[in-house]
Amino acid sequence: MKNKTLITAHTGADKLPDNSLEFVRYAAASAADAFEIDIRKKPDGELVLAHDLDGREVPTLREAFEIAKSNPRIKINCDLKNGGLELDVLEIVREFGFEGRIIYSGSVGVDVLREHPEIQEAVEIYLNLEAYVKDLYDKFRDISDFDVTAAEEIIDICKKYGIRVVNSNYKVLTERFIKTLRDNGIGVSAWTVNEYEDAARLISLEAENLTTRSLSMVMERF
Repeated sequence: MKNKTLITAHTGADKLPDNSLEFVRYAAASAADAFEIDIRKKPDGELVLAHDLDGREVPTLREAFEIAKSNPRIKINCDLKNGGLELDVLEIVREFGFEGRIIYSGSVGVDVLREHPEIQEAVEIYLNLEAYVKDLYDKFRDISDFDVTAAEEIIDICKKYGIRVVNSNYKVLTERFIKTLRDNGIGVSAWTVNEYEDAARLISLEAENLTTRSLSMVMERF
């Protein structure tokens, strides 16, 4: 089977330290289609690689991009960990000439996209499902057929803002949900898929992207 699904190395894939330059070097040299890094802004305005700011010294986004210059093929998924970073990151994307290589996920504000169309001219958006479908996980568990309702809700938002990929925890990505989005020209990106059976199911359903910590396993078997 030809794999049409992009494979993204989750930050810290293959047991490397999360958001480290060691991970960035590893991912940039791998056969992955993309790698993910978490982005936050320090109080001094510097953009850094960090899931949380806890006072430790952390790499800067510019340092990560310098390493990524070695592999112009690979994409970079910038998981924005707090709101309001879209334009700040875009400034550095332009500085490095990385337009077309960058994905935004995480805390992406659709109102910012509407006010600044230049963002989507340079960056692809993976819109986080849980941020736009209220009580997502509880309703998937408790309400029959909620996958259809969730699909309809997120399709409306995607069409309104010109977004073509929805990003979600793989556990709520049913076949019906994926098919409903695909029938409306919208793909799904699944995180964090670490087991072979889960990866095989999503690839067979032609998910747009699969983000994994088990990068070596996925690349070897698919």
